[in-house]
Amino acid sequence: MTKVRVYEYAKRLNMSSKEILTILTRLDIPVANHMSVMDEATIGKVENFFRMLRNARLSGMRMRWKKNCASDSSDDRIR
Repeated sequence: MTKVRVYEYAKRLNMSSKEILTILTRLDIPVANHMSVMDEATIGKVENFFRMLRNARLSGMRMRWKKNCASDSSDDRIR
């Protein structure tokens, strides 16, 4: 079972320790500081959080694209 310190994990992701600490706090995972240890389960929760953000962003982009396509086709009918 691998354990990684918050600052090491943040460094791998090219993020600041503070950003990872904020995410962990939002996920209700108790952490004290950048030297806190993250186990595999905690890392999995953080990675799932990033997946959810990415999927939400992509679905929002798809919805905007569909909306723009629909408005473009209605403009053609008016002219």
